[in-house]
Amino acid sequence: MKKTIFLFFILSFGFFSIAQENSNYKVYWKNSTHIESDDGAFKFQFGGRIQYDIATFFEGDAIKDSIGTSKNGMEFRRVRFYNSGTIYTNIKYKLQFDFSGGTAKLNDAYIMITKIPFIGFLQMGHFKEPIGFEELSSSKYLTFMERSLTSEDEPARNTGFMIGNYLIKKRLAFRLGVFKDGDSFGNNIGKQDKYNITGRLWGTPIFKPENNTVVHLGAAYSYRNPQNKIYSLGVRPEAHLAQKYLKTGVFMDVDNSRFLQAELAYVGGPFSAIAEVIHSQINRTDSPDFIYTAYYIMGSYFLTGESKPYKTTGKLSRINPKKNFGNGGAGAWEIGLRYSAMDLNKENVAAGRLDNISFALNWYLNPATRIMTNYIFVNMKDVDVANIIQMRVQIEF
Repeated sequence: MKKTIFLFFILSFGFFSIAQENSNYKVYWKNSTHIESDDGAFKFQFGGRIQYDIATFFEGDAIKDSIGTSKNGMEFRRVRFYNSGTIYTNIKYKLQFDFSGGTAKLNDAYIMITKIPFIGFLQMGHFKEPIGFEELSSSKYLTFMERSLTSEDEPARNTGFMIGNYLIKKRLAFRLGVFKDGDSFGNNIGKQDKYNITGRLWGTPIFKPENNTVVHLGAAYSYRNPQNKIYSLGVRPEAHLAQKYLKTGVFMDVDNSRFLQAELAYVGGPFSAIAEVIHSQINRTDSPDFIYTAYYIMGSYFLTGESKPYKTTGKLSRINPKKNFGNGGAGAWEIGLRYSAMDLNKENVAAGRLDNISFALNWYLNPATRIMTNYIFVNMKDVDVANIIQMRVQIEF
């Protein structure tokens, strides 16, 4: 870990030194450090994030007896450093490490070739598979501290390659990738030769950036071949320090699994709403298939009049307060409400059901700093209820 951090900073300072000594490059700050050549053919970005969380749990006795007691505590949820850039105009890359938990983990490491006729771009390396509006949105820009229950079984980062392009003046877009499950550094050595296939299609039937009005529709599908034909799922109630409330146990006879996801998002001035549903089917060779559904619906409103920016990559982006705190302003204030549910009680599996109601109060002091407070009411069906209060302090640089 120490060697990784050292090499990362050596690389960063090397770029800074070259840029400062070369008049053909400019260095500037835009929520992270940017280095750019005068002709725009070379662009480099250095930054990171720190997310520090505190959580307190009030769980019913039946929940404690069933799954154990979640312990009050605090943690560095994410500590990340990254370098990304463009070289020779059409080659892009990103390298990102996460050091939370006391060990180094590779989050992103990819190369992208752009401006390919018909295909659009080719991305190769370790990165997020194209499924899930909330999953694909950066943790830096989420309304709630944790993603909803739908993300618990969605594919995240894996190793592979992906193509994608925009159509109809970027009103319609697609991504299609082939992946293999990798370790925490994206490696897959000596494992089974089967691949996973994931694709996403989305569009904006209404897109009016001049008044911040967007309607987004999307869908994704993933076909997967589990390593060693094994599958298991454990689900936390949207609090990272919580115990796993739902557990399927281990299935030893899995042939393949399939995930079908649909998403709807609306942004209209200070109000936004998002809904997602994921239908999961775990196909087993010697037992009945395990099929379940999870979904959420949420809304948020900016009391200070800001609006969530929408990116043509099919996700939301950074909030810029109208006036930063400390410069005569109050920053930006947002409230959010979300309901999510997951039912894992099926004919052949009794893993439980969760219904969550979450409330968020977010204070954006400036575009790089915010304080988040979440209250979560958890109903573990036929068992008991829990109340969770958590807070996060976040900074980007």
